[in-house]
Amino acid sequence: MQYRKFGSTNLQVAPIGLGTVELGMPYEIGLPSPPSEKDSIALLRRAYEAGINYIDTAPVYGNSEELVGKAFADIADKPILATKVTLKEDQGKGAPLKGNNLRQHLETSITNSLKMLHLDCLEVLQIHSVEDNFATEELLELTADFRHRGLVRHWGVTTYGETAPMEVLAWPEHFQMLQVAYNALDRRMETEVFPRCKQIGVGLVLRSAFFKGVLSDRARHLPDHLSELTQAALKVEKIATDAGLSLPELAFRFNAYNPFSNISLFGTTSALEMDANLDAFQAGPLSDDILDQLAPLVLHDSPLINPSTWGF
Repeated sequence: MQYRKFGSTNLQVAPIGLGTVELGMPYEIGLPSPPSEKDSIALLRRAYEAGINYIDTAPVYGNSEELVGKAFADIADKPILATKVTLKEDQGKGAPLKGNNLRQHLETSITNSLKMLHLDCLEVLQIHSVEDNFATEELLELTADFRHRGLVRHWGVTTYGETAPMEVLAWPEHFQMLQVAYNALDRRMETEVFPRCKQIGVGLVLRSAFFKGVLSDRARHLPDHLSELTQAALKVEKIATDAGLSLPELAFRFNAYNPFSNISLFGTTSALEMDANLDAFQAGPLSDDILDQLAPLVLHDSPLINPSTWGF
């Protein structure tokens, strides 16, 4: 697997990375249970042995951080373990933190992540699930302080919507990477965010290639009130079938070969899915004909784009 420069950092990363929310907690349509600890660790090591050197985790992903830490504890040349921290009380669900409460919260979260991941410094720490303007002077000073103390090497942000990504890109000296949702049905970031990332050297990480399971065979199990989403997924599936591809393969290759992306994440709970995604990546980019057929299917300004509105 060929590696590439991660934005303006000195990190070299594989074009695909592993997301681990599904290893730590029930996730996606139908909320399948995570695999056992033994199987999760085996999956993590399988990914690393295949050349994937970027592992995405978070304290709010159940026991994901602990599993990731155990998987690579005895490996000297570890992959990049990218974790997260919220800016709100109650694991990101409460009120925004300020002042000494914010500092203490960041300190505690960073300390716990270092312990769980068996690290002395967090290579990438992302502010988790930001939707609106967030870059206060206080926060920027804190990110600089933790970097100066050697506890965090690179700060990043994971976002929802279109407001927060542009806020991140206004502060490239503080945030070296940006993670956004992107897939064949949700392409809002292509016009402004992606070109700006490349222009100023902010590393771009794409998540949600399978749209929380919609761009897979699970689309048929969506509730009736999401029938519009089901129909959109089935149209993508027909394009895939006509091209001799499975829906997940098309969805993953669409993300993995986006020309602006540094890393495209995928999540899995099985070795079979892991190998299928690796094979899909090796198959190369989608043809221009397939990309042209996908273009009209984009969901524009639809509440269906945001999984938090789906009701499960």
